[in-house]
Amino acid sequence: MLTVGPESAGALPGPASFDLGGTDATVTDACLVLGFFAPDGFFGGRRRLRLDLARRALERLSPDAEPSQTAAAIKETLEEQVAAAIRSHGRGVDLGSARILALGGGGGLHAASIAAKLGLHDVDVFPFSPAFGAFGASTLDVVHVYQASLQGQGATDGRLPLGAWFREIVAAARRDVEDEGFAASDLAFELALEHPAAEPGGIPAITRHAVGAGQEFLSLPGGTPPHMAWLRARLAISRGTEPAALAATPPTGAHVLGARRVQWAPGERERPTAVFSLDALAAETRLPGPCLVESEFATLAVPPDWTFTLEPNGWMHLHA
Repeated sequence: MLTVGPESAGALPGPASFDLGGTDATVTDACLVLGFFAPDGFFGGRRRLRLDLARRALERLSPDAEPSQTAAAIKETLEEQVAAAIRSHGRGVDLGSARILALGGGGGLHAASIAAKLGLHDVDVFPFSPAFGAFGASTLDVVHVYQASLQGQGATDGRLPLGAWFREIVAAARRDVEDEGFAASDLAFELALEHPAAEPGGIPAITRHAVGAGQEFLSLPGGTPPHMAWLRARLAISRGTEPAALAATPPTGAHVLGARRVQWAPGERERPTAVFSLDALAAETRLPGPCLVESEFATLAVPPDWTFTLEPNGWMHLHA
């Protein structure tokens, strides 16, 4: 039985076609053999794919089948697995009016086929889809946490001295964010203090306090003095704005890169397929399938009987 995943080949050693030492056949190798990728156009041309190594890996996986047959089976297995997972998690949900959001560099390559298996008719791909996880992480605040022992740092008159231990971890926080390219002056600090449990075997109490970088003392509530401290240094990141709308200029036809022969489904013959450059498409461009729309970081597959539309805000919509 053919299985795909759940482990990933990653970037190193990567698919066999990367020629970095990987020998197992991957989905990337399969799609290369099927014609969805141009060997010299992957990753904006910065990664040349070895078609011969991809075919060799597929032959090792299934010696009695043609590489293209094995490649089609890999792609079909992947898409059926994802469709089955959506069916399972979507129990009790009306999928009739649902649409798929395609994420990751490979999402737009498989989303329409997965949607067809589910009886869905709409797929959306947005400008940040290829790097969706990384883009999401980039919108989070920068946070560093530092720990210090307060043994011997007794509090007097309800005040905890913020001595050398505090200055050291503040200096470490400033150094770290400056090394990351941010301004240390924008940092906000919070101390979390752990106080011993009031009774043996009890749960320690945690108190939280906003502090300034040059603060010398911290007023404490009543109770046992703290014995551990954690400094939380936070740098708020400004949130990005929505992407600017694309210029609604008439398409000129210069965006056509050419054509490749692509096998769109298992058992079918390869068919000539137009290839378009996403960067050269004008807003509201509509392209009938089958076709491929390529960008630096992703390839969108528009199967037969599907239509690609580039929306004015930069979103890409596939519809059957």
